[in-house]
Amino acid sequence: MTCQQCGYTNEALTFRYVCKIGILPTGVDEMRQCPQCGARVFLVMADKLEEEEEQIRELCSLLAAIPANSPDLLLKEAQEIIRKLSAINLRWNIPQLDEFLAQRQRELGLGMRRN
Repeated sequence: MTCQQCGYTNEALTFRYVCKIGILPTGVDEMRQCPQCGARVFLVMADKLEEEEEQIRELCSLLAAIPANSPDLLLKEAQEIIRKLSAINLRWNIPQLDEFLAQRQRELGLGMRRN
């Protein structure tokens, strides 16, 4: 997400949620606040979903490439990837993604399980 006023760019979650607005002609679903300058920023959910779909693919590829006998640094990276994918999948609810994450957790010996 990028602030139109100051140019600050980061994940949408770093922009404070202000309200849901749902202006149909523009597709705007939420108003958020820039953490840097405080300006109001519109979040178009359709754009965000496209970005998330690509992010899911990239993160799954990275996670799949981490071998089971990896050093601690790579295992920490795997935990972070699993955390991100789990959070994203709360919105998407893809059973195959949940299965993939559980499988990689077992293979890598990571004890993270989603309730």
